[in-house]
Amino acid sequence: MLSYEVDGSVLILRASGTTTRDQREPVFAAVRADARVPNGAPVLLDVREVDVGMGKHVVVERLRVLLDLLGPKLGAACALLVTRELGDQSRIFETEAAGFGLRAKLFTDERTAHQWLMRLDKVQHGQGNRSTRSVRA
Repeated sequence: MLSYEVDGSVLILRASGTTTRDQREPVFAAVRADARVPNGAPVLLDVREVDVGMGKHVVVERLRVLLDLLGPKLGAACALLVTRELGDQSRIFETEAAGFGLRAKLFTDERTAHQWLMRLDKVQHGQGNRSTRSVRA
């Protein structure tokens, strides 16, 4: 399952279990259509409940799909919220993201990840309004 929330200017994507591209596409479409999600939003990607081990090829493909389907809504920074068990695939994401022009950093604590994104966003865009909504697929 994939869901999203908007917290100020931060787009929060929460993934759990195993999701197919067909399951992710409606969520990404909803994000693109949501006026509360600013263009260039920093993203907090919570993958702590993903139950699939992914190799480099799959991680890169999912990163490519994320970039393609979020389009202009995706900003230049992504905090990846992980568990220690997701170490290898998380580091692949962090490394490969740079090749797509995305600054990615790994976190195990949501509050710290959110603060990092907010600091970057304030430097780039100033402060946004706080709102929250969830969409699930």
